[in-house]
Amino acid sequence: MLIAPEGMAEYDKVVAVHDWLCTNCTYNVTSISNGVILGSDHSADGPLLYGLSVCEGYAEAFKLFMDILGIKKQES
Repeated sequence: MLIAPEGMAEYDKVVAVHDWLCTNCTYNVTSISNGVILGSDHSADGPLLYGLSVCEGYAEAFKLFMDILGIKKQES
């Protein structure tokens, strides 16, 4: 399954990656509650391999997708 196929507008690719992460990853509340945070929770591995993450892992996975798609951060 392609998350952001070629020909899709850049904005739509960003939304598609966002939606994919929201659908396929769960915030790892258990590890936060137990005080045992896995290394994968803080890297792209968490969302992409295990479907679990904390904020940093979501951000790392999103950044990885943006880098692969060649989408640069927009300056304000």
